[in-house]
Amino acid sequence: MNTPSKIPSSSQNRRESALRRSSGLRAGLFAVLTLGTFLAVRSEAAEPIRLDMAGEWDANTGQEFPGAVGDVDTGKQVKITYDFTKGGVYISATQPLDTVTVSSLSSIKVKAKGPGLLGVGITDATGQDFIYHFGMTGAEERPYTVYTSKPTDVYGGAGDKVIHYPLKSIRLLAFKTAEVPKGTLLISELQLVPAPTPAPTTPATH
Repeated sequence: MNTPSKIPSSSQNRRESALRRSSGLRAGLFAVLTLGTFLAVRSEAAEPIRLDMAGEWDANTGQEFPGAVGDVDTGKQVKITYDFTKGGVYISATQPLDTVTVSSLSSIKVKAKGPGLLGVGITDATGQDFIYHFGMTGAEERPYTVYTSKPTDVYGGAGDKVIHYPLKSIRLLAFKTAEVPKGTLLISELQLVPAPTPAPTTPATH
């Protein structure tokens, strides 16, 4: 005679269902954590490079656009005096990057004051120039930042609008504007902020 199968009680069914759900959740969580461990890439921020404001800065009155008059003085800060009332477009102060290697760059930061349109330019390994505008500066000193992914103008060199490292030089620029045709810009600090570098992750053990 066949013995009838034992029918599980409702409480037993609930316990088994709860165990299956718990086991499924643990397995799913383990899979997510494991995948996250291998896919996650941490970024380590490199220290900014602070350039010597009292270092070698070469003045240029932009002879390709005649008429500008001005000068560059250095010490604790870079002082760019400019007068565009008789023409010209810019006056710049350039520092060669001979003593420091810039192999990546995310942004450029300055502290500046004085009325005028302040800019910065970098020359890459191919001689390509990237120009950035910080914007109009004011009477009070404050920080300004530009991001190298958003140049105002690019010309010369490779001509591909891609920065090729290491950089050759950097320059600070005072640009002509109708609002402020003459004046003085004072730049007390200049930092080159490298791009974050991916840091290797160690797979977690469970």
